[in-house]
Amino acid sequence: MLVPVISTTGRADASDCAQAAGPAAASAVSAAQLIRLALPGFTNNWLVLAKATALVSLIGLQDVMFRAKGAAEATGMPFTFYLIAAGFYLFVTVFSLILLALLARRFEIDIRELAP
Repeated sequence: MLVPVISTTGRADASDCAQAAGPAAASAVSAAQLIRLALPGFTNNWLVLAKATALVSLIGLQDVMFRAKGAAEATGMPFTFYLIAAGFYLFVTVFSLILLALLARRFEIDIRELAP
């Protein structure tokens, strides 16, 4: 179980250590904590949106599968085109997960775990 280690006084100490003052310092320290907590939910939403809609990605899943079906019917090689479509979405998923894991690692620095 992860435990946040920075309390309200800890935020003030962190902004003092960063030699920052005012509301910008407090929001920068709080934003780092909020991003760490919000990132898992954002990751789920991102992967769903990337696969389900054409708003996030250049083309949606239905568009890719429709084109793959057309090419498969025209050439008589369905496995080739369906594997290319699957590889495209596998690449999008793996690339997104790597970037989001790097971002999560960046914001989980100095988080202590409780011993069971």
